[in-house]
Amino acid sequence: MTVKELAEFTGKTERTVQLWIKKHNEKTMFHNEKITLQKGHTTNLTIDDVERVLKVSSLSKDAVSILMNNARSKPQQNVAVDYEVIGKMIGIAISNALAPIVEKLDKVTEQKQEQLKLEAPKMDSRAVITKSINEYVSKTGMSYRDAYINLYKEFGYRTHCNPSLSAKNRNMKIIDYNDSEGQIDILAAIAIELVKEIN
Repeated sequence: MTVKELAEFTGKTERTVQLWIKKHNEKTMFHNEKITLQKGHTTNLTIDDVERVLKVSSLSKDAVSILMNNARSKPQQNVAVDYEVIGKMIGIAISNALAPIVEKLDKVTEQKQEQLKLEAPKMDSRAVITKSINEYVSKTGMSYRDAYINLYKEFGYRTHCNPSLSAKNRNMKIIDYNDSEGQIDILAAIAIELVKEIN
């Protein structure tokens, strides 16, 4: 395999492969394992040379191991033909390495989307009553006092009780009495209905 073929195979430039070879040679300075680069890129690399170069490359150890195991399992004459298979294996190795990162990013994205989906808090019954009375007063021109008196009278007609008298006997505000008796939701529903009637 030539430097050019190795560059095409790894998807890197010839210059990068040459730097890998130089890095390999620096690591094996006192051994006979140096790879000589010839001009014209005609350097023929054996399968062992390719493995040594890839081990000092930027490829992961797993990718190199997979590539070399695949290359050695085929007859030598077919090694050059299996660039596509080896390329796919590199892709799989990279994909496996990136899978946990992608999964974490997906979780962060889901959390952000959940935060964006938050709904505004619902109004409680007292807020509904206040809003309804404000709207009632603005449409009828009635005073707030008279609007509340009208609401409590309507409540008494519908529930057959007198919240004004009961609240007075307990020395409470009428709305607090209704709340303590668990009738605040009924009072809110009546307030909403009163506003609808004047529309």
